[in-house]
Amino acid sequence: MWLNKEVRQAINSKKKAFALLKQDGTIEALKNYREKNTLSKKLIKAAKKETEKHIAKESKTNPKLFFNYINSKRIKTENVGPLKNSEERMVVDDEEKANILNTFFSTVFTGENEMLGEIPRNNENPILRVTNLTQEEVRNRLNKIKIDKSPGPDGIHPRVLRELSNIVFPSILLALKISPLIEKISDHKDFKKLLRTRNNVLVLYSKSAQAAERPLKLLDSESRKLCKKMKVDPSAKTDGVELLHYKDGTFHTAYNRPATYKSMVAFLKDPEGAPLWEENPDAKDIVHIDSEKDFRKLLKKEDRPLLVMFYAPWCGVCKRLMPAYQQAASDLKGSYVLAGMNVFPPEFERLKEEFSVKGYPTVLYFEKGKYKFNFEKYGATAKDIADWLKNPEAPAPEQPEVPWSEQDSAVHHLTDADFDQFVQDHPSVLVMFYAPK
Repeated sequence: MWLNKEVRQAINSKKKAFALLKQDGTIEALKNYREKNTLSKKLIKAAKKETEKHIAKESKTNPKLFFNYINSKRIKTENVGPLKNSEERMVVDDEEKANILNTFFSTVFTGENEMLGEIPRNNENPILRVTNLTQEEVRNRLNKIKIDKSPGPDGIHPRVLRELSNIVFPSILLALKISPLIEKISDHKDFKKLLRTRNNVLVLYSKSAQAAERPLKLLDSESRKLCKKMKVDPSAKTDGVELLHYKDGTFHTAYNRPATYKSMVAFLKDPEGAPLWEENPDAKDIVHIDSEKDFRKLLKKEDRPLLVMFYAPWCGVCKRLMPAYQQAASDLKGSYVLAGMNVFPPEFERLKEEFSVKGYPTVLYFEKGKYKFNFEKYGATAKDIADWLKNPEAPAPEQPEVPWSEQDSAVHHLTDADFDQFVQDHPSVLVMFYAPK
């Protein structure tokens, strides 16, 4: 009743704006979608209001219209149809149906539903995720539990967890020693099966549970047989562990990068790729930024002059600038802040658009969190960077290039007007067609 022509046009316009936003993802497209969305909501609200006014006005002369509208607003309930019980018998009694539904939905928390079969796994890009929680974080979580909430799937009331936190706390720490997201294997056959079904596996061989606890909290003493069959001797290592990578079912390489979550994830995503910049010991004084949130936080809290390099891991110019950049960070430590951020991933498109990043590297200069201008001396030494930071200046505007045709040269520059005549007058002509810069 209320869906008139104007409202339809507004809704269609909003849908088109949303499709454009998904396709382009620009700030302009977002603004356009928000405007269309606000307009459509406003028109829908106004149309519904006019419809209700019309119904109220006509209620005396046309009560049927009024009662049809009222009935359309009522909540309609439908009974659950017959269900099959475990004996494949159809059940129509309400109490029996309730018991069947309770039994079925309780499997969400208490076990797997065998009727669903085996869930297929996507083995193309498996990522190792290790959750590292400190004792302080666990204790803070327990202290912040809302005691007025209902119990979770484990049936333990939040008030009980809060009041017995001193007893529960050690048990939680014990449970955290082995992550459920890591596969624990001690049998040689299971290991071979793992290599057949996964094409990107990082394995921690350990001489003992205590040695394995720090890097990945994974293996126990039962795995000694597996180490022996795989001809691996972690006890010969200084820390008692050895990390080896297997690709497409066979040994690929030893993992010799830092035993950190970020480095391991980067390695598994690209086992043959270059190490992360922060893995370089010489880059210890660089502030390495991982997310846009961290970037905004750094701008907000940092009062010292700040230089940020937006780079891509594959960029050759970035790699050539990095040694001088990190040396300058060490030389200026305490007075200036030099940061680096890999903005090549697609989630940083908005950030790159905000700061007009057209290529790599793009080096931005900030004072008290405010952007001032770019640093564009990409062949600079550490001293050049330090000197520039002590007296920062905006890059000089580019001088307009003199057209080739206006430069002194033995080359004849032809135009549409004289091209044909020039070719006829000269028996042999070499012509280069080009586009101006």
